[in-house]
Amino acid sequence: MRSRMFITGATGFLGGELAAQLIKSPQWDEALFLVRACSPAHGRLRLADTLLKHGVEFKLIPRLRLDQIICGDLNTAFEWGKDLHKLADQLDIINLAAVTSLSHQPSLWTSNVTAVVNMAGLLQGLCAVRRFIQVGIATSCGQQAISPVLESYDAREHTQHFLKYTASKYAAESQLRKKFPTLPLIAVRPSTIIGHSQHGCTTSGSMYWPFRIARALGCFPFKPQQAMDIVPVDYCAQALLFLSNKRKLADRIYHISSGLIDSCTFAEINASITQAVANSPVQNYQYKSTTEISKLQSQFPELLGACDTKLVMRAIRTYALFSLSGLTFSNQSLLDEGMPPPPPFSSYAGLCEITSQTSSIIEQMQHDYS
Repeated sequence: MRSRMFITGATGFLGGELAAQLIKSPQWDEALFLVRACSPAHGRLRLADTLLKHGVEFKLIPRLRLDQIICGDLNTAFEWGKDLHKLADQLDIINLAAVTSLSHQPSLWTSNVTAVVNMAGLLQGLCAVRRFIQVGIATSCGQQAISPVLESYDAREHTQHFLKYTASKYAAESQLRKKFPTLPLIAVRPSTIIGHSQHGCTTSGSMYWPFRIARALGCFPFKPQQAMDIVPVDYCAQALLFLSNKRKLADRIYHISSGLIDSCTFAEINASITQAVANSPVQNYQYKSTTEISKLQSQFPELLGACDTKLVMRAIRTYALFSLSGLTFSNQSLLDEGMPPPPPFSSYAGLCEITSQTSSIIEQMQHDYS
């Protein structure tokens, strides 16, 4: 029986980092990748470009073969599913593909819920699925949760979702469990992913822009001593591979998070950034509500650079939903499996700032809010 790893979303931020780590290992030869492309050659080109952006040495790129590329996306599983069946008898699936924008996208529910459920049903019927890792998000717990949020916490119909995006991640998990009770489902929920512990924001500035705005304005909906649960993308990828490779797992749900111990406060993060760029700390930083910050919109172009002030304000309001919750997420289940704890954000926040200098705040913001 030929067992293979099947990864969706490999050209994304987390998926790209996972592929970048995988190509350095013996497991790479048995990996398959779902890539939105018109041909295997086009798909190989897209994934190779992603690998290079994630710091993979050019000499390793020839390891990426055409027969590792499955052309399509989650919505076209009925077209590529039979091709996948010919290549593997047993699958370890890591589903990372998703619409991740914090703004409203018409295709969000179809891609993040309907297509995921349909793909799972199709593949379970075609192949022996050893493990199906569905990558969600820790904040799918809802606004009503209390820190530290345990892996087992579920408010069910009482969940007050932050956004349609977080609701879609909750719905995908719930429907997979309900419709396919025999599916070997492992739900993995990262907290906020920002930067890379060794490369900062070189690959992506996703979710780092709020810290740049806070320092530029001297205020934000961050309380100085509020804990922030943030992890680097390389740690998330390591954890996913760790969970995929472990023969037996004790639980069915895992947070990839900093938890109470390794979460940092804004004051600690700001101090780290200040030290890295060798400038004075933000003077008289203040926590301000979104209502108060909205009164500063006329100053946005001067302080943040040329921008659509209304769009920036919408992005700040969206991020404030998460920051005001102050949620941290227990990572005890992951630690109990033997995974080491993550590096605190304060240990590499300065690197994120240094590597962000080639992008404007608005350009970074568009990673998450477009």
